[in-house]
Amino acid sequence: MIGENACAKNTVLQAIDFMAALTKRDADEYLKERGWAFCEIKSKLVPDSDPIAFEAMFGMEWWSAGWNISINYRACFEFLM
Repeated sequence: MIGENACAKNTVLQAIDFMAALTKRDADEYLKERGWAFCEIKSKLVPDSDPIAFEAMFGMEWWSAGWNISINYRACFEFLM
């Protein structure tokens, strides 16, 4: 990827890595290895009250596969209080 500094190149790559990791193991394990928590995954594009959703679809002529994940901030903040 090519772009200006601070234009989210690393963020896109981290999202792809996160989704790929979820096909093989638990999200909590992945985040713990990096010292992160669900509550720290933020988006400047949606309010904290809205979930962030990732979706990926892969396919060929005769098959397709996909998965999605949604992070609900409201539940996360209620857990911390």
